[in-house]
Amino acid sequence: MAVKANIAGFTLVEMIGVLAVIAILGSVAAPKIFAAIEDAKLSAYIQQINTLTSACEVPGRYWRVAATYSESRSSTLPSTDGEQSRWH
Repeated sequence: MAVKANIAGFTLVEMIGVLAVIAILGSVAAPKIFAAIEDAKLSAYIQQINTLTSACEVPGRYWRVAATYSESRSSTLPSTDGEQSRWH
């Protein structure tokens, strides 16, 4: 029986070489990718804090304006001194 010498495929040394190149590229790129992910998370946290801060400030402004308005309009509202209110 004759053994064929022209068998298509990759040798073990070629496969190890390709895996080594991929590992080196991955070790260079991975820290930059993870740093970008951390920067994105930090940016998202800051945006959420800014959103919550502005959401907490708006009701305070609203209630100050509403209180001022209601105090100035309290004399024009109908009184409810024992009689039924006409406001339904």
